[in-house]
Amino acid sequence: MRVCAFWRLSLFVFVVLFLASLGLLSFHNALIDARLARLVVQGDAIAALLAADASFEPERMAPLLRRLAPGPRIRARVFARDGVLLVDTVHRVGRVSPSRGIWSMAHDWWMRGQILADRLAGTSNSLDLDEALRGHAIPVRLTVEDGEPIVSVAVPIRRSGVALAVLLLSTPAGA
Repeated sequence: MRVCAFWRLSLFVFVVLFLASLGLLSFHNALIDARLARLVVQGDAIAALLAADASFEPERMAPLLRRLAPGPRIRARVFARDGVLLVDTVHRVGRVSPSRGIWSMAHDWWMRGQILADRLAGTSNSLDLDEALRGHAIPVRLTVEDGEPIVSVAVPIRRSGVALAVLLLSTPAGA
């Protein structure tokens, strides 16, 4: 009789833990979805403010994007129509100007390759950027190898209905 009561109690505890873990997983997914929705709204607002700027010069866009970025844990990047990274809130990257030194140009060229590889491998997909250039905000929810989520959104920067560039907002893994 005691053995039967022990197994019933063990089964009850197992069922309670299983249901609690399902509830926590559902809550975790709801938090990620809310973070994604928040990034879409923030991305739309930032893209509208960047589009209001008269030029797409990285030197003018970088300070503005750093001020508008949603927070220190959100990485904001602007890609030109041809896929070239114009501005990144983490790295100093921009199109190479002729007045810069050879070491600065080499550094920017090397960092551009790193960031494009990062974009393709880690936080987004070039197809997301292409789709955003067609005028649609593309929210992406990825999971890295260790199971941590990355939330990313590609938002077109439009002026007069034409997508001039793409704003990519992304969170670090697990944030």
